[in-house]
Amino acid sequence: MNKENPFIKDLDKLISLFKKFRNKTMEENIPGFDKHFFQSFDMIVDNYEMIKDQIPEDYITQIGEPLRQMIQNMIEQLQDELGEEINSKPEVFNSIKAIDEMLKSPDLSSLDIDLLLDKRTSLDTKSKNANIDN
Repeated sequence: MNKENPFIKDLDKLISLFKKFRNKTMEENIPGFDKHFFQSFDMIVDNYEMIKDQIPEDYITQIGEPLRQMIQNMIEQLQDELGEEINSKPEVFNSIKAIDEMLKSPDLSSLDIDLLLDKRTSLDTKSKNANIDN
């Protein structure tokens, strides 16, 4: 499996953010998250770590984009929750570039195109806002 695949990179980022969220939640004793929730989460992460290098590339291609969009949304929500800044320049640029490549596919439905364009616009806006703040 190609570790440079945007889907895998996003999934790894999501797992990393979930780990940070778990640690923050445990340290601050936030109500609503019990021991069993964290045990289930740890089991899922451990299983992912064991199989991530064995996921076939064609499977990722087949399910990747709709799932990747969901993962990117979850990454943004966790970054907001954790108060992390979005690494605007390289990460956003690479995401926009990847979306541009996906938009070249003739097999996209109108809905897929709309979702990709919305995501691209969102990334572009965040990038510009981050540059203004800096």
